Amino acid sequence: MRKEYDPYRTGFINLVCYINGMLSYYLGTEGLKRRNVLRTTNFFLEFTKGYTMKLKNIPEGSLLNSVEIRKNSGGNLARAAGTFCILLKKFSSDKILIRLPSKEEIFLKENCIATIGRVSNLNHKLIYGYKAGQNRWRNKRPLVRGVARNPVDHPHGGGGGKHLVTMWGRIAKNKPTRKKNKFHQNLVVLSRKKKKKKSRK
Repeated sequence: MRKEYDPYRTGFINLVCYINGMLSYYLGTEGLKRRNVLRTTNFFLEFTKGYTMKLKNIPEGSLLNSVEIRKNSGGNLARAAGTFCILLKKFSSDKILIRLPSKEEIFLKENCIATIGRVSNLNHKLIYGYKAGQNRWRNKRPLVRGVARNPVDHPHGGGGGKHLVTMWGRIAKNKPTRKKNKFHQNLVVLSRKKKKKKSRK
């Protein structure tokens, strides 16, 4: 196993060699070292970082990453650098309560697969660019504010009224950004909005 940098994501990736000699990339888990053994099983072997197994076989209170929303959908939750989900409680039915990085709590099926541990590169949030050229190296060009443009170039341009929309006429503020088909609202136990209201009180 070898840790590598991926320019398309914030966390590191690991180059893994299987028993049959095939190589593939794997989303890096914090704490793994070179020559560590990773296993993907349908039953509980041991509580080790980087192991991938079904939620029903993972003990309560574990930190998880790359969690599936539904069976065989692939890792969807907690994939950014340093993020993790927490397995809160297992119920007698096939539902398992998970706390997301946004503090939202949802129910998932026990057959969903997750990886033990948190995503690597914890210090990503501490990276600070000390000159504008660093963003240019990453192919990020400077952004001009809409209000500083002409009316023909942007809906916010000119000296008239300002419409809170994007360049393409979509509503820019006070509109939910989550896709409706991500997971059914019946599975959400504690929403992000309710969590924020409680913390303010």
